Amino acid sequence: MIILLSPAKTLDENCVNPSLKAGDKTTPVFTGEAETLVYELQKLPVGKLKTLLGVSDAIAKLNHDRYRDWEGQDVFTAATLFDGPAYRELRAAELSGPQTKTAAKNLRILCGLYGLLKPWDVIKPCRLDMGKKLGNSAGKDLYAFWGAKIAESIEKDL
Repeated sequence: MIILLSPAKTLDENCVNPSLKAGDKTTPVFTGEAETLVYELQKLPVGKLKTLLGVSDAIAKLNHDRYRDWEGQDVFTAATLFDGPAYRELRAAELSGPQTKTAAKNLRILCGLYGLLKPWDVIKPCRLDMGKKLGNSAGKDLYAFWGAKIAESIEKDL
């Protein structure tokens, strides 16, 4: 069984799981694809990013700065970084050893930038909803970019 969550729009960069060991942390399966999208996002001025994301000036500037300084961004585990209602109920920071392994096996997070994440994938703070129309090498939106990759990855994990 795989449980799918969507990413949250709010992030908590102070939340960590103290019981998580370095060896438990993983790398997103679509890191190369995420880097391709970051390259496209880095080209956008703040105003275009604001329109794309549908956010306030302040959030557009924050994300513009994140993408511009992508290499310098701190990293966090996906399940502790996202801070929406589902993540607060998940309480990823409180999971113990066996629970972290169960989450790693059964929980996936859909993400416009990273495609599909495992809970302990190490990621950088980002904001990019799957439905956004970001032109890319595969077409005019993220659905074209990701195509069947996400579904195939989920199928492989079952």
